[in-house]
Amino acid sequence: MLNISIFRNQFEYKFFYEYEDEIFVHDLTSPLILSDESIFVIAILSRPANFDEIRVNALSVDEAYIDFFSKTTKSKIICSKKYSSKSFVLREKIDIEKESIYLGFSGGVDSVAAKGVLGESAKLVSIDYGGAFSREEEFFKLFNPSTFLWNIRESRKYAKKFNEGLDWRFMLAPVAACAMSSKMNLISTGTIFESSPFWFSANNIKKFSKYSSFGMGPEISMINPVAALTEYSTTKIALATLGEELISKSLKSLASERSFKYYRKQVLYP
Repeated sequence: MLNISIFRNQFEYKFFYEYEDEIFVHDLTSPLILSDESIFVIAILSRPANFDEIRVNALSVDEAYIDFFSKTTKSKIICSKKYSSKSFVLREKIDIEKESIYLGFSGGVDSVAAKGVLGESAKLVSIDYGGAFSREEEFFKLFNPSTFLWNIRESRKYAKKFNEGLDWRFMLAPVAACAMSSKMNLISTGTIFESSPFWFSANNIKKFSKYSSFGMGPEISMINPVAALTEYSTTKIALATLGEELISKSLKSLASERSFKYYRKQVLYP
């Protein structure tokens, strides 16, 4: 069983995980006060491993969230419940010219392209992971996003390194927290065609009647404005949006200069 405890002091949150003979800890500094539901989402999606049973202490959470994440994690989740008459319904229509959409913004080419497509509706949310990822912060801070400070990717002497491959949703949990606090419940990513679920499936995709939550929570709807575009297309949109000077800074922020990713993006630039 996994035991999760959360300690909070205004905008600062410590997540403490105990299981078998292991512990895992990470600290989050938020730009806003988080609700119990938001903390719960972050805690569950940042779990260090999968477990049949998860106990979350010190939170009181709407039962819809407990049921939702019990299904998506295939775990029995034990947590103090708040019983609510609210019904959570996925969105059927989104007017990107009139609504606030919380975009996970790393400052990389794809998220810059998503920002360009969403226009004024995009409310930028960035995560400063520190360490090697500080290069991202140097660029995305130019856009004044709502920024979370999160040390989840740092290595520690007394605990195992975080398994980023376990559940990709951890990266969007703070974005969902911002959307939940605004009551708009709309989030967005810079996921492109090569990284989208459609690329990995040979099956015909049925026509959507509602926007998917992508497993982010019972009241979250996600829009991916560049999911139909290739890496080449988003690079061209980002270049048109930022201009050559800023796109050069974006390139330096997204990967190490000796990495294949850096070279791949570089050859797409004029």
